[in-house]
Amino acid sequence: MSQERIVELRYNILSPYTAFVGIEKRINASNADMVLREVPIQISADDEHLLDQQLCYSKMSDDKEKYQKVQCQYQETQCHYEEAEHRYKVTQNHSEEAQRHYKGARHRSEDAEHRYNEARYRYKEARHRCEETQHRCEEAQHCHEATRHRCEEARHHYETHSSSDNDNQNIVRQLIKKQKFDGL
Repeated sequence: MSQERIVELRYNILSPYTAFVGIEKRINASNADMVLREVPIQISADDEHLLDQQLCYSKMSDDKEKYQKVQCQYQETQCHYEEAEHRYKVTQNHSEEAQRHYKGARHRSEDAEHRYNEARYRYKEARHRCEETQHRCEEAQHCHEATRHRCEEARHHYETHSSSDNDNQNIVRQLIKKQKFDGL
């Protein structure tokens, strides 16, 4: 240490080897209202390297605050991510369940459509058979009408011709009786 520096120390002259200390007196012993305050000090030309350190410490303090803020934001983001991931899983479970219900409903719908088509086919077949039966009934009724008409014609013919035949037969019988014909 040079002689000049030591002199500066003895007479409280600002040098790289001098420091100022502030003392605070408090009435209340609580640290609740305590606030950190940075007070700028004079730096001699020889102590400019200290200024760089002070700026470095100040930047480190700012960086630490920024880091803490970023860390807090990261934790909040992580919390939001975990919540979103949980919601996604719940939604995915609901989606899978909905998909299972959809597949089941689709299968039931296809099954119902198949049964509907079968019933429709059977209905068409039954309707066709019914139409055929109705046509046969109409033919049978027509045949019955024709037969009944022929029967009526035959009865009328019989009634009209049987009396003349009976008359002829009666005449023949009477002639046979008169001749007392024994036959051949």
